[in-house]
This record gives sequence, structure tokens and C-alpha cells, in this order.
Amino acid sequence: MSPILLVEDDENDVFFFKLAAKKAGIERPIIIAGDGLQAKSCLEAGEVNQRPSLVFLDLKLPKMSGVEVLQWVRSQRALATMVIVILTSSEADKDIRACYEGGANSYLVKPSKTEELVHLLKMADQYWFNANRIPSLLARL
Repeated sequence: MSPILLVEDDENDVFFFKLAAKKAGIERPIIIAGDGLQAKSCLEAGEVNQRPSLVFLDLKLPKMSGVEVLQWVRSQRALATMVIVILTSSEADKDIRACYEGGANSYLVKPSKTEELVHLLKMADQYWFNANRIPSLLARL
């Protein structure tokens, strides 16, 4: 079962994401990268079948912004079909536009309540791991 990568520098957001994922019944391992460079290292390393198949990416990160991580991922042939969901507090149109222009698959605003995050993660799990289809060569589920 391929892991989920959460790229998030705020420890409280990491805690609530893990709590919500557990409540949502998500059994996939969750890998945490605390900054953009850690995310890049995580995605470069390892075998294809061990790479995350879904990335939740914050925008405001130290060392390398979320948009920079997104642009880097999209420039890597081996990661071309990786699903990247922006999960951030920004509702700014310029951020939303930059992410979609950079190749984001989805843009979600972090909910303020844990139960809302649980609902959001249930929907994401159902869509990205059950309804969505990826090329069979890259299927790692």
C-alpha cells in the first residue's frame, strides 16, 4: 500500500491531519516532510513502488515553497502522474492560479475544524484511491 506524503511545517497541522486521517479510516502510512527540501528528497529517494501516490502540499514552507516543490515535481518525468493536492490556508486567487498553472491536481483550503478535515480526507481517499485511474505502469496501489 503506497504511502501519503504530507508536506507541512506546522506541527499542529501535522497532528490534526494524522488525527483526521485516523478518524477517516485511512490506513495508508503517512510520511511527513517538514519543508520543501525534505519533500524533494523524499520524492527523489527510493523505489517507484515505495513513493507516495498522493501528496498533500502546503504552500508556505521553509527552504522551498510549495509552488517550487510543485514545479520541481512536474519537471520530473518519473513523477509526472503523481497526484498533488494543495492543502493550505490561503484562499488568494493568485495562489490558486499559480498552483493550477504549476500542475496541481486539486486545491483545498485547510478547514478550521477537525471534523471538517475528517470529511475532506474521506472524500480525498474515496476519489484519489478508488474512483481515480492512473496509468497501469505507474499504478502502485
